[in-house]
Amino acid sequence: MKTVTVWTTTIILMGALVWALPACQSSPKAPEAAQNTGPRPVEHPVMPLKLADGPLADRNSEISGLAWFGDHLVILPQYPERFEGGPDGVLFTIPRDQIEAAASNPAHAPLAPRPLPLDAGGLQDRISGFEGYEALTFVGQKVYATIETSDGMTGRMVMGEIEADASAISWGEPQEPALIKPQADLGNQCYEALLATKGGELVTFYEANGQMVNATPQVIRFDGQSLASKGSQPMAALDYRLTDVTDLDDQGRFWALNYFWPGNKDIMPPKEALSERYGLGVSHLANEQVERLVEFEYDPAKGVTRVDRAPILLRLEDEPRNWEGLVRLGDRGFVLATDKFPRTILGFVER
Repeated sequence: MKTVTVWTTTIILMGALVWALPACQSSPKAPEAAQNTGPRPVEHPVMPLKLADGPLADRNSEISGLAWFGDHLVILPQYPERFEGGPDGVLFTIPRDQIEAAASNPAHAPLAPRPLPLDAGGLQDRISGFEGYEALTFVGQKVYATIETSDGMTGRMVMGEIEADASAISWGEPQEPALIKPQADLGNQCYEALLATKGGELVTFYEANGQMVNATPQVIRFDGQSLASKGSQPMAALDYRLTDVTDLDDQGRFWALNYFWPGNKDIMPPKEALSERYGLGVSHLANEQVERLVEFEYDPAKGVTRVDRAPILLRLEDEPRNWEGLVRLGDRGFVLATDKFPRTILGFVER
């Protein structure tokens, strides 16, 4: 009787083990999660800043960059010519106080962007392979913007003027945009970010700076008065894509948007340095996409180095969000914007 009982118990236990085995193997994240039992890095939620119905709220507005002009948040569509209101389309502006109020109150009324007419002198029709604007920045009333082209994936940079009351932008007389050569043989990768230095130079950032695809990443500099080339400087390696940067602070530091879309397998490293060093948050363990802010420092003599601080990880949603625009909101945090994937999102991330 005891022998039968032992065999019966053994069979039941073996059956339970076989039944449970597939469930243990079903998720590739499970072994990693089981091994890393320590506390996970904090992930920061993105608070949506609601936009009023209109052209900017439509996903086809395809936001490409953000920048502050005084107390006006200027929003750059990749293709301003898609919108009526100026000789070559429009950008959009929202007053800072409205952004501040919306960031303080989730129930704030939807923000209503104002059109900012653009006179580009038909530039979009004169540049071979024109694929839209990628970044902009302001120095006083001067405005600078980078352009992507399919003509060898070269970048261009133009400069112009903005009216003091942020009522119009013009590139002025027809000009030959400054040429920026690609740093890697990659499709749809160009110069996505632009930084104005304290010394009156413009620094452009290539989108792909990972060691796997770009052995010697660099930033390319231009004179702020003439757009004459000022050569290149080293750029700290950064995996995935760099899609926008904030302005410099008083210490010469700035933050960069760093994004990985699961479809970009060609730029995915076997091991990613920042994740290895600082760890991954809960939602990043459960998803393939990466959405984060990484801090850097610019030194006119040394170039761009990474600040030894953990990235700000954004709390992920099920759908990857292609973040393309980034500015600081004082000491409170950051305002971010997506292009059309998965939809137009203007959001606030608290520090």
